[in-house]
Amino acid sequence: KKCIYLSARSKSLICARIKRNDKVGFEIAGENPPYSGVRGRGRATLIEAVSEPVLEKLIKKYLGTTDSSLAKWLLSHPQSESTIKIVPEWMTSWDYSNRMD
Repeated sequence: KKCIYLSARSKSLICARIKRNDKVGFEIAGENPPYSGVRGRGRATLIEAVSEPVLEKLIKKYLGTTDSSLAKWLLSHPQSESTIKIVPEWMTSWDYSNRMD
């Protein structure tokens, strides 16, 4: 099954809420044209980041490098990170690229 992976501080509000209720909603979208994205619902699992780290991969994908001060700060305490794994149960997407040409 396809999954969505995120990273969050283990003591964050999102991790606390997932511990109480694993049902989640999500939306992944850019804020600049052309607008496109995906949203849905699913079940989330918390995994200790030291056993399944994704933060560095996410930083490289979205920031391009781990050299920035933000990336270094995020990576400075891997033991305090959790990996969030979402197994989508329902998803929909949109892409307005054709309308915005």
